[in-house]
Amino acid sequence: MITRKILVVCATGKQGGALIEALLASKTSNFDIYGLTRDAASNSAKKLMPRRSPWFKVIQKFPNLFLSKLALEFGVFSLLQCQAKTKRSRPKPLIDASVVNGIQHFVFTSVDRGGPSKSENDPTYVPHFITKYNIEKHLKEKAAGSPQKMAWTILRPVAFLDNLTPDFLGKSFSRIMKQMDPTKINMIGTKTLAG
Repeated sequence: MITRKILVVCATGKQGGALIEALLASKTSNFDIYGLTRDAASNSAKKLMPRRSPWFKVIQKFPNLFLSKLALEFGVFSLLQCQAKTKRSRPKPLIDASVVNGIQHFVFTSVDRGGPSKSENDPTYVPHFITKYNIEKHLKEKAAGSPQKMAWTILRPVAFLDNLTPDFLGKSFSRIMKQMDPTKINMIGTKTLAG
């Protein structure tokens, strides 16, 4: 059986952590999993340690350099955000590096902007959504022109059930949702998304 490598960007986040758990729990998948984090010594990164197995490593390197050294044979799961202060999009260089290094599949978590037909063509007026829309376009263009014809998947969740927590942030999230009534919002759990 061929072992495939996968890079999970933002491994300490809810989505990244859920994906790592799902991959490690799967009896059928044969992956070497690399969880990328900004600080391998952080508390969040340390929480990943119990998940360690011979098939899982926490790494702290700039992904473009890491990709060229590792030459991932399968894919990248990315949910990187735009850096608000510099207005630079971090996923674009990662997409470019994935193309150069022969990555076979790139998964990007974006955001739903009104259903499949609207999300494909309408960035909306929300700055964060516009950024995600532009990254989607970049991914599709680069993948189509890549020598390996890199496959891609774009996930567009609306909101996560995991954000409904009893702390301040969870209560704030709940309050915002309440103020949106009667607008309905589709929600999903990060573990459901990863599975």
